[in-house]
Amino acid sequence: MVESNKYGLQLADGRHTTSFLNLVEASIESLSDYHIPDNDEEGLLPSHLVAPDSEVPTFETEMMSLGKMTLHNLKRDSSEIAKMGQLIRQNLLDHGKRPRSYVGSVGDFLCRWLDSMESHSIRLVGNDPQRLETVCLDPRIMTGFLDSTAGVVSMSGTISPLEMFRDLVGLRPDTILEKQVSSFPRDNKKMLYLKDVTTSYAELNSNPRVWDKLIERLDSITTSFNGNIALFFPSYKLLESALEKLNLSKPVYREYHGMEQEELMRTVESFKSDNGAILAGVMGGRLAEGIDYPDTSLEMAVIVGIPYPAPGVRQEALQHYYDVSFDGRGWEFAVESPAIRKLLQAAGRVIRSETDKGFIIITDSRAGRFLEYAPELEATDDIIPEIHRFFEA
Repeated sequence: MVESNKYGLQLADGRHTTSFLNLVEASIESLSDYHIPDNDEEGLLPSHLVAPDSEVPTFETEMMSLGKMTLHNLKRDSSEIAKMGQLIRQNLLDHGKRPRSYVGSVGDFLCRWLDSMESHSIRLVGNDPQRLETVCLDPRIMTGFLDSTAGVVSMSGTISPLEMFRDLVGLRPDTILEKQVSSFPRDNKKMLYLKDVTTSYAELNSNPRVWDKLIERLDSITTSFNGNIALFFPSYKLLESALEKLNLSKPVYREYHGMEQEELMRTVESFKSDNGAILAGVMGGRLAEGIDYPDTSLEMAVIVGIPYPAPGVRQEALQHYYDVSFDGRGWEFAVESPAIRKLLQAAGRVIRSETDKGFIIITDSRAGRFLEYAPELEATDDIIPEIHRFFEA
């Protein structure tokens, strides 16, 4: 709105662009009220421009109703706003400034929204912040060019399950799949899971004792070892809840949702330089995937549960799409495979070279089903002696 007022932007018929942007905001708010379920942050919109059931609103029908306009006029106004953005960007560029236009971004988005309706995508309306979103469900849309290459080599330490990666990326069925044994000494790494605790949503919500027992285990683990420890959680919500309950006597360096990169790196460096501190982050986040912790800057990683995707309309749509695309294997592709990769990424933080030594604990009995992807994984119901034996060896 500020940019629109600053430049006094007007549409061809003399209307101020602010009035159009207000309509967009009002339409999204109306869609949020209608489509977003209670206790959720986003809702699924109909996958067509005008819903066959006239009582089910879409963005287009809301704009046409509130603005008393036709679909043609909606597309025309969106295109005009996109062109205004191009002019603003060029003007800024000519004056040596960053070519950014918020008005133009809105116009660009609406033009793409109104002109695209692919079977491989879904449309969402969300809260906090209020937004429209188009989500591509199929990575093969972007990887089709691989068929025209002479060959492709894909390599990662956490690419398993290999068959699912091949199919999801759209590689040929006769693709050679190879799994190499780690060159790092086996004795330098210990990976265990606890048989008597879980972070299952159903069990945590139905039995308070399950949560209390998990906190007890985390307290005993963090007090049993004097070196640096990372606690990786499935979600920020679980991270917050755990830190409120844990009796941590060590310095705690933690990740926040939406944390600026500069602040995050300061936190990481402070943790690395400490001795006997706790690092708390989420699986799939920057602390658990994009950062190395060499030598003794991290010697133990505690994986607090299995990072299954949170339930919701987005996840349901993804699982349904994969059910249709991969012969009923939606759960494996949309739920289990991403969880395995996130878990292995977080676990891999403790061993980054052949001289590193690290202990990995998964505090969830369900981890036993992942033995195929982590053959070194063992079960235990008495973790503290295991920790002492490993680090005293």
